[in-house]
Amino acid sequence: MDGARDGENIWEAKDADGTLFIQHMVNAAVSSAPGEISYIEYPWFNEGQPQPQMKLAAVTYFEPTDWVIGAGTYYADFEDTVVAVGQRLDFNLLVMVVIAVVVGLLMTVVLTIAARARG
Repeated sequence: MDGARDGENIWEAKDADGTLFIQHMVNAAVSSAPGEISYIEYPWFNEGQPQPQMKLAAVTYFEPTDWVIGAGTYYADFEDTVVAVGQRLDFNLLVMVVIAVVVGLLMTVVLTIAARARG
């Protein structure tokens, strides 16, 4: 982020559905119990993208300083991570199955040889 929008008043900013999402976030945070986190979903248009992307924001109110504190991310970021983790788990599972089959075959061979040697 280059800071080009630092200091900009976004109180009247609307999401892709026309909702005053900043006001919605602030109202959700201020009306929550102390220490409670409110989660807000909203569609957001990024310049150069054909359709809005869904975002998730977590907001809370910190009464001692009268601050609303929030953080957000795109669902796509989570989805990319979930897919990557899933692919890694699939690979690990495949490796474990191959190892189990190889160990099973080795045990079969060893036990067969041992049985023939005894008998």
